[in-house]
Amino acid sequence: MGATPKNIPLSKLSLDIQNPRLDNPESTKDVIAAMLEQQGNKILRMAEDIVEHGLDPSSILMVIPHEEKEDRYVVVEGNRRFTALKLLGHPENAGKYEKRFKPLADRLPESILKAIPCVVFPTREETNHWIKLKHTGENEGAGVVTWGGIERARFEQGALKRNRPGLQVLDFLKKHADLDGELKDAPQKVSITTLERIIQDPDARGELGLTIEKGHVYSVYPADETTKCLLRIVRDLVSGDFNVKDVYYKEDRKKYISSLAEDRPNPAKRLKEKHSLAELPSKPLSPTGTGTTPTTRGKSTRPRRTLIPPTFAAEIGHQRLRTICHELKKLPVEDYPNAAAVMLRVFLELSLDHV
Repeated sequence: MGATPKNIPLSKLSLDIQNPRLDNPESTKDVIAAMLEQQGNKILRMAEDIVEHGLDPSSILMVIPHEEKEDRYVVVEGNRRFTALKLLGHPENAGKYEKRFKPLADRLPESILKAIPCVVFPTREETNHWIKLKHTGENEGAGVVTWGGIERARFEQGALKRNRPGLQVLDFLKKHADLDGELKDAPQKVSITTLERIIQDPDARGELGLTIEKGHVYSVYPADETTKCLLRIVRDLVSGDFNVKDVYYKEDRKKYISSLAEDRPNPAKRLKEKHSLAELPSKPLSPTGTGTTPTTRGKSTRPRRTLIPPTFAAEIGHQRLRTICHELKKLPVEDYPNAAAVMLRVFLELSLDHV
């Protein structure tokens, strides 16, 4: 005998005193008290969502027949949802949350509590496999595979119409930059929240020539100039030795932004007006200022502080060589001459070994 879908009224459902979230409660009252103690705010938020949107049709309660009471059922999966429903039906049992549950209970349609969608299993043992898949991770793909930052951002931008600046930057780079080698999988690996922390900083936007309006990213430089600095930021983010702690505070971001000097856009190529990244021209549409052709950017007059220029790009297949190359782009030679010399020697020797 398998599982059977059935609509069951609230009055015929009981909380599970064997709930793994709880430490051996003795009664339904203890279960509610323990659930509120552990997750009171989350249960309240779930109740608000139920009142606003109804019950989630993709996630219904798993129940088994009650051992002692005929025509009654025990909820073995979905006890947090069921607790929210039970307190919407009886807000006087919500303890310190009673005042917040009462107005929600007044708004809840009675029909919801009279016919709660459930799946009835003959025994607790027959629910174990499904509960395991739901609560113990991906299980090599058999369980729930959670979304990463990029997937969440694409859903928000596509389905929920919430513009994500970081996603626009990554899409721009996929279109305009060479993402081979170490950057081939950058759009999937980069932390989009850390990327947005950088590009949403006013100082960073000023240096990069970016503005963000209603979630849309604009640039005052052509695509080839805009690409350089954004590509450098993404390269740093996927390098493995850079994380949100490096740019978490304002002073950290200012320090990081100053390290991007050699990758900043050429002011001589500034456009007359800003364009969204999606519509950014590859080259200046027309010269700015006097009407003469913009001068090409010559060799940087800024003294290079690192042994390998930060803008140097090459496809390096060997993991350790790639890491050393990245570190040599960041290590100030004047401050650490001996360390730079040793790292360069190791880099050259490893390179010869893997030619």
